[in-house]
Amino acid sequence: MTIRDVFALFDEFDEWFATAVPQASAWIESGLDVRFDAGFRSLVHMLAEDPDEFQRYIAYSTYEEDKALNMDF
Repeated sequence: MTIRDVFALFDEFDEWFATAVPQASAWIESGLDVRFDAGFRSLVHMLAEDPDEFQRYIAYSTYEEDKALNMDF
């Protein structure tokens, strides 16, 4: 197995993951931290039923994180 084979396998997994759980993939690709507490899992599960709402939540979360990082209070 070559390094190209390994990268191809990773690409194949990424494609599968994006298809199997698109909301999780979108969250990860956004660069936001992943929380594992019950409240967050419940929120994500509820939002995952509406892809547009989920994307709005990602945008909102990204905006809030940017504000915090820039100390824009």
